[in-house]
This record gives sequence, C-alpha cells and structure tokens, in this order.
Amino acid sequence: MQKATNKNTKTAAEGLLKQRLRTAGTPEFIGPAAERLTVDELGDLVLTNYRLNGKRSLGDVARHVAQLKATFGGERAVDLTADPNRGLR
Repeated sequence: MQKATNKNTKTAAEGLLKQRLRTAGTPEFIGPAAERLTVDELGDLVLTNYRLNGKRSLGDVARHVAQLKATFGGERAVDLTADPNRGLR
C-alpha cells in the first residue's frame, strides 16, 4: 500500500480503502486499469481508432497526438487537470 498512499502505515491504507469504497459504483470511481492508463496509451488508442475507421483527418490528429505525447508522455491520464496553474513543461 505504500505506493498508493505514499505512506507505509496501516491507518493511511485504511483511509484510502474507505475513500475507494465510498466511490465504488458511482461515476467518480476510477478503477485500477484506468489509473494506470497513460497519455501515450490514450494517444495510441485514438490513432488506432482513426486508422480502423478510415478517418480522413488522421494526419491532423496524429500531429496533435504527437504534441500531447511530447508534452505529457508517460504521465497517467488521470493526473491531468484543467488547472491553468499547473503549467506546461
């Protein structure tokens, strides 16, 4: 539990579990698979979808995805926010 709570205590782990149980079954719940999803993986999924569906705007979207990957690549998608104070690298 140390990684999820950034603490190695039973109390911290129990608090995290209580929080997750409160949101289970609600729209706010984010499962473990979604928590691990990165911006790179999302970009690849979008590009695959465009290729499979023969979208004509694939080139434009590929450029946008490349920019997103250059800026946010490797970050977990759930960590991105619309916070203007976050700043871009």
